[in-house]
Amino acid sequence: MRSKKTLVIPVLVLVALLAAACGGATSASNSPASSDTTAPAAEVGHQEATGAARQASGTENPDAVVVAVEVGELYVKASQTTFKVGVPYRLVVTNSGKIAHEVMIMPPVDHSSGMSMEGLDEMALAMIHEHDLGPGMTATLELTFQQAGSGQLEAACHLPGHYEAGMKQQLTIIAS
Repeated sequence: MRSKKTLVIPVLVLVALLAAACGGATSASNSPASSDTTAPAAEVGHQEATGAARQASGTENPDAVVVAVEVGELYVKASQTTFKVGVPYRLVVTNSGKIAHEVMIMPPVDHSSGMSMEGLDEMALAMIHEHDLGPGMTATLELTFQQAGSGQLEAACHLPGHYEAGMKQQLTIIAS
């Protein structure tokens, strides 16, 4: 009979190897967008993130234009929906609802294609996760769009059933 100690060590080694494999991988989706992309690129802080965006570094830009965004069952309302390239914005997102929501800034998506949540996360230019946007919570997202896109963007919640119920707000990115 094996002791618990001899089983724990191989399990810990396996967990460490899996964590290293997941954390060390890079993919093309983590690179800045090329000039032929249809989605406007955005800069969000200084650290690389998914798609053509960077995640907020926790420092606030005092020159950012503040945009109020309210989410609830099942809507997204933004105080501003047209954004200029090169202008820093601070989205202050408040969940006025009774359940958690998320906000993803990304091109519109056809959910009938069956894209996974992981695929949506990779496609998002910037996002606030549902664990950061529970009922009554407020979260901020700093971003600067780097290029006007030929397509539109949305601020949307892609939790199951939310997007399909209309939980999205169209955003337009224009040249300065």
